[in-house]
Amino acid sequence: MDWRKNLYELYLKILYSLIYLMYRLRWWIEDQFKYENNKDLISWFVSLDHKRVGVVYIILGVWGGFIGLGLSLLIRLNFCDPYYNLIPCEVYNYLITNHGIAM
Repeated sequence: MDWRKNLYELYLKILYSLIYLMYRLRWWIEDQFKYENNKDLISWFVSLDHKRVGVVYIILGVWGGFIGLGLSLLIRLNFCDPYYNLIPCEVYNYLITNHGIAM
């Protein structure tokens, strides 16, 4: 049982690290793209300029990858001990579905 406790701690540390990195990425993006009004931000999402579309695509792809990775870590955390479910069945089904959508 000791190795399972260490594995749980490892998964939780990785999950907390990903949450922290996403938080820091948000502040970095806000510092890089300071806008005086919301029209500039909306113009990024409705633009037909191929460079802007590429930047938005990359940012949303990385964000979706982090979300999918976090969900997969929760799924793997539930697999660590097959007889004691850390996550209820309804939540597990939700995790599997959303992980599939995100990835």
